[in-house]
Amino acid sequence: MDFTKPGLATLSGDAYSMRTTNQIRIHADMEEVYRAALDILEWPKILSHYSLVRVVDGDLSSDHCLVKMVASRNGFPCSWQAERFLDPKNYRIRYRHTRSTWTQGMDVWWLLRTTEDGSVEATITHEMLRSNFVTEWFRRQVVGRLFIENIANKTLSGLKQHLERGPA
Repeated sequence: MDFTKPGLATLSGDAYSMRTTNQIRIHADMEEVYRAALDILEWPKILSHYSLVRVVDGDLSSDHCLVKMVASRNGFPCSWQAERFLDPKNYRIRYRHTRSTWTQGMDVWWLLRTTEDGSVEATITHEMLRSNFVTEWFRRQVVGRLFIENIANKTLSGLKQHLERGPA
């Protein structure tokens, strides 16, 4: 899988109608953080805002599969289907939303990097390309700010809490 963003050389930050970035520092080993980010079938057990994650096509152990996810934003259910692409050598994960009312076509990037103190900085970026004015406004103000930022923050915070808790 080529992890370069298609057309990135010709796109400026203005090319996106919606872009969100959520980031957190996790005091855990890089391999542990990457495994937790990959182990999406466990998310409903460790992340209370996720109610369903299942593989639609392919295998989670491969570099590419199709998944369905259902999470909630304070009780409001959100569901989507996405292709998942892995870049284990660089600790990166990419999702491309293929089925969703409001996020179809969205790219989601999980980027992990080790910090100077040995912790892991986890960043999730969501991006959607420009569309018409009304759709862009709705994506930014409602989809991005009210839903995506909330769910991504809960995901990162939940993984941090799970990983930093350590063995019982």
